[in-house]
Amino acid sequence: MTRKDYKEIASAIKYALEIPTNDNDRNAMKWAFRLMLDNGGLDDYMREDNPRYDGERFREACGL
Repeated sequence: MTRKDYKEIASAIKYALEIPTNDNDRNAMKWAFRLMLDNGGLDDYMREDNPRYDGERFREACGL
């Protein structure tokens, strides 16, 4: 994937986090996305795809 792809994915996640109208739902969505990154293998996949991948920077771009 390219930097553009990573930015688009982060942007889509950030947008999805803006959809819930209350804090409980928004926190649940954040929890779900963190779970996907940390335990669901997405973070590992991105790191395998690009050794320079910075998970913390990606999470910040996602709004997590």
